[in-house]
Amino acid sequence: MSLTNFHVREHVLPCSHVREYPRAVRSEEDDVLHMHIKRYTPISNTRPEPYDVTFIAAHANGVGKELYEPLWDELLAYSRRTKKFRIRSIWIADVAHQGKSSVLNEGKLGNDPSWYDHPRDLLLMINHFRKAMPRPLVGIGHSMGGNNIANLALLHPRLLTSVIMLDPVIQDKSSVSGNYNPAYSSSFRRDLWPSREAARKAFAKSPFYQKWDPRAFDLWIEHGLRELPTAIYPEGTVVPASKPKASPAPPPPTPISSTAATLASNPLSAAVVPVVGKDVPVTLTTPKHQEVFSFLRSKHPAANQPITAFSPTRASHPDIPPVMVGDVPFYLAAVVLTFDQIPHLRPSCLYVIGGDSTLIPPEDVDRRTTITGTGVGGSRYAPASPSDAVGDPVKQVVVKGGGHFFPFELPAVAAAEIGAWLDEGIPAFRRGEALEKAAWAKVMAAGEQSTLGKDRLWWTKAEADKIKEQVKSMQKVGAAKAKI
Repeated sequence: MSLTNFHVREHVLPCSHVREYPRAVRSEEDDVLHMHIKRYTPISNTRPEPYDVTFIAAHANGVGKELYEPLWDELLAYSRRTKKFRIRSIWIADVAHQGKSSVLNEGKLGNDPSWYDHPRDLLLMINHFRKAMPRPLVGIGHSMGGNNIANLALLHPRLLTSVIMLDPVIQDKSSVSGNYNPAYSSSFRRDLWPSREAARKAFAKSPFYQKWDPRAFDLWIEHGLRELPTAIYPEGTVVPASKPKASPAPPPPTPISSTAATLASNPLSAAVVPVVGKDVPVTLTTPKHQEVFSFLRSKHPAANQPITAFSPTRASHPDIPPVMVGDVPFYLAAVVLTFDQIPHLRPSCLYVIGGDSTLIPPEDVDRRTTITGTGVGGSRYAPASPSDAVGDPVKQVVVKGGGHFFPFELPAVAAAEIGAWLDEGIPAFRRGEALEKAAWAKVMAAGEQSTLGKDRLWWTKAEADKIKEQVKSMQKVGAAKAKI
């Protein structure tokens, strides 16, 4: 496990102000949400060197940040074998409404989170810990997290040297397999078990979890579940001994107990202290409600009303993409809007796709790779420099036998694909930095580091002279026409 390979430090930071949608918070928009962060530093790298890699990671919807620890272990092992890059640290935060962040924010969360909030929170985190994050910075994001990392790079194009997106949710339309089916299933999923061991046995019967690496599965049981009481399931909640029958509609909300409300009032101490004992009931750490909110945003009227009764406004729904307008009651703006912006992605980009993933049709996956970085400011827009990595700055690889959750199924294979990309990319970054420093040293030597240099002044005068000649020529033409 990662605790044997990494020093792990935990941090809590305020999230960015304000959120994308006003109802992301329960009461006042000025309420401060917090994010729970983990920093993994290799035990073997107590003396980091220049150009050691700082990773900024982002997790998938509904799974906590800790489940990626087997991937970090495998990536560290890979880097030791090839010795072409070294890991300085890996930083990953739970999005504000999921994982341990959702526990911190339990009394403040609303029902309308946005995928655009977390990229801003990550930028805030990087600025706060900038002294511990020298370049190169490499982004790694899985599923929703891939979209988050892409938007972080779009917010600040030169911040990340490279982005590595693991089956990211970026496409020109919502999909049944990637959005609607998971949202429906999660809406009615079981989220209460009489004990952690009972939950383990239930999950172990699922073919979905049976594909996972045992390390990832153990971390899901440890971190994906939390003990009662919680805000949704307060003291006195009756826990069924077996899975309840599927209901045609979600159960009515459970009122928040005074104990939970008191704990939730302080975001830095909102975690409920677990009751000691092996038979303590457990629920999902990320409430299923928050998971579903992340799959799709509502755009519908009250129940039993015609869908045409819903009228989006600039204030409530300013971002419904044209392909999502119509009689569908849900949408997810970030999926489509990020696809529209992906041509402008500046960092080099590796797409790692699960060979058995049904998230996005293969032809759409290939089209996304084709357009990535081709727009103004993108990695493929301008000619390559001598320091750039050899070949295309955008690449797509497939993990054979892996589904959408291949980072948990085949972490060693995923790490090998990531590592092979960095084996080439990090040495190229070092070359680029050396060339830039040499060029800047010449500017410094000329004393032009903060003044208009002789070259710029020469070109300024040359352009001014050219414009003057053009004006004279136009005046002559105008005078000649006036005589006719």
